[in-house]
Amino acid sequence: MSTQGDEGSRNRLPLRMSDLHEAFLAPHGTRERIGLEVEAGVLDETTGLAAPYAGPHGMAALLHQVLREWGGSPQWAGEVLTGVHLPDGTKLTLEHGGQLEYSPLPQTTSSPW
Repeated sequence: MSTQGDEGSRNRLPLRMSDLHEAFLAPHGTRERIGLEVEAGVLDETTGLAAPYAGPHGMAALLHQVLREWGGSPQWAGEVLTGVHLPDGTKLTLEHGGQLEYSPLPQTTSSPW
């Protein structure tokens, strides 16, 4: 078995299955959390095309509606509304390609119950 560098067994070649498994284990004494981000394209219900930013069926109107109905604080880029930070820590933000990203806070389990 060959090694590289001064870190000894951490740089073993060839890699073993246990080496790959260890890369995903939390360090002893820590508690990791699970994060999730979901991105979705938003369509204009009247045209079936990608929703524009402006207008009554646009992304800005959607974000303003979220603010009115769910509360939270707006996220701005200059004078452009680009997202909403909800009271529970969840974020709804616009991505560069025009999709909407949903990002809840990381959790200690993947189960909602």
